[in-house]
Amino acid sequence: MVNLNIGRCRYEKSKIFSNFCTKFYAFNIKCTSVHRGREISRLPEREGAILETEYMRSHLLIGAASSGSGKTTFTLGLLRALRNRSLRVQPFKCGPDYIDTRHHKMAAGCASVNLDGFMMSEGHIKDLYARYTSNADVAVTEGVMGLFDGYDAMRGSSAEISGLLRIPIVLVVNAKSTAYSVAPLLYGFRNFRKDLNVVGAVFNFVASESHYSFLRQACEDAGVEALGYLPKCADVEIPSRHLGLSLDEDFCFEEFADRVACLVEEHVDIDRLLAITALPERQPVPRVKEVMRTVSKREALSSAVDLSFSDSSIMRTMRS
Repeated sequence: MVNLNIGRCRYEKSKIFSNFCTKFYAFNIKCTSVHRGREISRLPEREGAILETEYMRSHLLIGAASSGSGKTTFTLGLLRALRNRSLRVQPFKCGPDYIDTRHHKMAAGCASVNLDGFMMSEGHIKDLYARYTSNADVAVTEGVMGLFDGYDAMRGSSAEISGLLRIPIVLVVNAKSTAYSVAPLLYGFRNFRKDLNVVGAVFNFVASESHYSFLRQACEDAGVEALGYLPKCADVEIPSRHLGLSLDEDFCFEEFADRVACLVEEHVDIDRLLAITALPERQPVPRVKEVMRTVSKREALSSAVDLSFSDSSIMRTMRS
């Protein structure tokens, strides 16, 4: 009888603790924090959203129509802004790029992981993504080039990664010298592939609030949600080099990241972005032995020329 009571007591305590954890997490998501002198909601409720359990996390892929649209600038600002909100953020980069991943780590305080449809098998990409997002509140994947640009049509593209992992897409659109004409571009990206989920757009190089009003109207008519913009600002432009965007050692990265984060907080609805990209937690993906597609020695060598790849997931895969 004593043992039965002890067992019942333990069960009741376990049940109470479980209920407390669930309610605490739900409250923590909905709570607000004071940041830069104003209240910011962590993840507000919206119609159809499920916020009451710990199984909702935000996943997004940042894509664009072409290179030079501002993917990296927005990604770095968003990573730093999320980090400033004390959220656990896990960055990823489509393709074998080793420069952007270093910048991601500096902005997020967490190592970034490559997801490469050319060097890796689908199973390995799923495995990597599942493992590295298991403890994250938000997973941010930066695309490469234009959304649909791959080594063979769409193969190896950001769109392929999004479709494989079922990640919602947020487009960064270069709004320099254009306004309502972005509507057909947005409509095309939204409807070109029905298996992809383009949920919103952020505009770069916006001249004024009046300019943004035309862009917002274009979003409404194209069926893509306008999430905000980055204004024209010389202080947040990064010089480009042949192998990608560069931040030299004499560049004050911390100041740069904080400046972009401030712009993102001020002009982009981060709360809405997190809400529309919230997805149920994925089931664990079994580890797979076949982690790369068959490549020739010549292809492998050409991909490993730069020693900066030595810490990337691609090189760890090649050595295994």
